[in-house]
Amino acid sequence: MAEERLRLVSLTVLGGTLHGRRYDPDEVVTEILIGSDPDCHLVVDHRHQPDSRRVWADLDQSMVYDTRRRAAST
Repeated sequence: MAEERLRLVSLTVLGGTLHGRRYDPDEVVTEILIGSDPDCHLVVDHRHQPDSRRVWADLDQSMVYDTRRRAAST
């Protein structure tokens, strides 16, 4: 029997024209980019900015960051 890989992180689109599209990262601790740029891990509708969300996932938690909001420069 083939060894089955443990999956701790998986992203699935729920709704819209991309309903069911899924991304399963290779690493347990990872950064996942979501946007319309073809280099993103999960490519979504072109009306969104090229790199509009970043998900950081590790063994304890997952956090979603809005990359469209830039920090104020000092």
